[in-house]
Amino acid sequence: MQVGRIDVLVVEDDTAVRTSTAAILRDAGYGVDEAEDGFVALERLKEAPVGAVVLDVRMEGLDGFGVLDKLEDPPPVVLVTVHEYDADVMAHRSKIVTYMQKAGPAT
Repeated sequence: MQVGRIDVLVVEDDTAVRTSTAAILRDAGYGVDEAEDGFVALERLKEAPVGAVVLDVRMEGLDGFGVLDKLEDPPPVVLVTVHEYDADVMAHRSKIVTYMQKAGPAT
């Protein structure tokens, strides 16, 4: 867990994507913490104030939409997904600043 200022919590179950996203944000000067799943993300959000969350949608256990459902007053959320979830994104739009599609596996 990050000690000190946490500007962004990166929630992503793919280790390579999570660590590279966190590294980019750290290089830009942000205080970053990482969570490998939705359950860990909820714990991190209880432990310390967070300025924003970069949240993957598809994760084992508690997915990104499940995290959003459990947060009454979340910090700004950028939702990241390989898939298009127009209906689900619209259902959660009050808790999402924006969403981005990441590249999927090569076919």
